[in-house]
Amino acid sequence: MTVSLQPTSLKLRVFISSVQKELIDEREQLKVLLGSDPFLVRHTVPKLFEKYPAPLRPNPKAYLELLRNCHTRLAGGEELTSAGLQKDFAITRDTVVRDMAALLELGRAAKIGKARATRYVYATPKSSEIVR
Repeated sequence: MTVSLQPTSLKLRVFISSVQKELIDEREQLKVLLGSDPFLVRHTVPKLFEKYPAPLRPNPKAYLELLRNCHTRLAGGEELTSAGLQKDFAITRDTVVRDMAALLELGRAAKIGKARATRYVYATPKSSEIVR
């Protein structure tokens, strides 16, 4: 019997990570299962991040640099979109929403549109009255 394996780029990557020490055995068992079951071997690549837990706090310098850059671009008349910021800064949509919320709260940006059509512009007295 011949088993054809998919190239790694086509397989589903399964990230296994947690900082809870009481779940170490379960994470190892999951990695073993993903690496030994014939179907799962063909379709997944387990990634165990046991030794690399997520930082407890985001990097404040990177956060401030992102806010500064967004504010500068907005002040220059540029309209910013979530997709554009994700691409420019290699960040997630959730990060964009959180960071732009800070500029909205400070009155430095105004939000226009909803959902995928959302864009951010420099907050002028007129724009901040319309879009709050």
